[in-house]
Amino acid sequence: MSALSLKRCFLAVPLSGEAKRQLSAVQESIEKVAGPEGFRIKWVERQNLHLTVKFFGDISEQQIGRLKDMIPERLSSVGSFRFKLTKIGGFPNLKNPNVLWTGVCDPGSNLARLHEIIDKIAEEIGLARDAKKYIPHLTLGRLKKQPEKVFHLSPQGTVEGITGLTVHVGEVILYESRLTPTGPVYKSLARFPLSTG
Repeated sequence: MSALSLKRCFLAVPLSGEAKRQLSAVQESIEKVAGPEGFRIKWVERQNLHLTVKFFGDISEQQIGRLKDMIPERLSSVGSFRFKLTKIGGFPNLKNPNVLWTGVCDPGSNLARLHEIIDKIAEEIGLARDAKKYIPHLTLGRLKKQPEKVFHLSPQGTVEGITGLTVHVGEVILYESRLTPTGPVYKSLARFPLSTG
């Protein structure tokens, strides 16, 4: 199969304009706290902020079609819900991060349930299930390695304006990610509303 016929896709929770605005302000706060002169941080652009449920990778139009057919039925019993954003974290850690993210407080484990449903669908259409445990998080930016520099964000990841920010989840969206020289461009391929009652 030609690589040109494949699309790089993922399923994600979209964020409201207000949530994106607040997270953009958090990115600016991190710049101030962490010392921007010492780091090259590639921030996720405001319009691209989202919470990934499942990254599918490069998939065919046939697989995309099957996802569009299977996801609505499997999510028919999943109601809308809310989660809160918590502290700032980093992968692999906050002292020497490659990725900066904000954690999620989801007492009902709704995001983990969503991921499990979608991960099972992925397996059924010939894709690999995730090898690692799903940890819901929202990526804010990526850092360029500079070993001589020290990242100055507090170990608790405390940044004004983020703790307690509530996100309403009323739908999930299947996106295509197109990589360009200036960064990724996301195109919505299908929207899947969650039950309201």
